[in-house]
Amino acid sequence: MVQKENGKKIMLKNDEKLVGSSGPPTNLKAVGKEIDLVASSYPYSFTLMVASAFEGEKGTGSFFIRISCTDKAVKVEEII
Repeated sequence: MVQKENGKKIMLKNDEKLVGSSGPPTNLKAVGKEIDLVASSYPYSFTLMVASAFEGEKGTGSFFIRISCTDKAVKVEEII
């Protein structure tokens, strides 16, 4: 899920701020969704939340996030 949170953590789904989503949390091996990141002005910090359907034991998960963008100046600032 991607929301216009200006870099803040997503606490609740907000349809007014929602930019795009691949659907509800899932345990699929790969999930992808093309999203147009549109803001009223740039630079802008979008917030991406990754979740699974079931919580595992802390520290045992194995996943990666791949972000592809046509804007060569895009950067990932923080992963929490």
